[in-house]
Amino acid sequence: MDDDECKIKDKKGGNMKKCFVLVVCLLVTVGLFGFEKGTKSLGGSISLSSYKSSSESQAWNSFAIGPEFSYFVTKYLCLDVSPGLGIGWGESVETSTGVSIDLGFRYFFKNIYAGASYEYAKSGPKGKKGSAQSMALKLGYMFEIAKNIYLDSGIVYSHGLGNIK
Repeated sequence: MDDDECKIKDKKGGNMKKCFVLVVCLLVTVGLFGFEKGTKSLGGSISLSSYKSSSESQAWNSFAIGPEFSYFVTKYLCLDVSPGLGIGWGESVETSTGVSIDLGFRYFFKNIYAGASYEYAKSGPKGKKGSAQSMALKLGYMFEIAKNIYLDSGIVYSHGLGNIK
């Protein structure tokens, strides 16, 4: 892909010099299609991270993927389902895998939305899996990048429910 293919024209004719792929790598959600009743959309996130709790500690690495499928039941209300899959590993710890399912809704006013979701997750090393539940509140704005392609920027507040088992 050459530099000209990476440029996206804005409404004033200027150029944004960052490739769309870079945006996806920065963990954003892209929604496809419009906001009319019966519309389906596809989005999601992919993350790869590595961190240390101190300079002397070993790194903990993780990879996660979470597609999101939405269906507009009315012009302003969509139902969301997002299955998730992840893996975590480190040098002297057992590899940990996880799966989750997130069910929710979003209510739209033009490109602004508010919503909520419920998530159930199960994770841990083989034979030692634990489970957790959480609720999340969402507030965001969908930037139109091109016809029927949107960049979802938002804030999510998540709160655990009950004890982690």
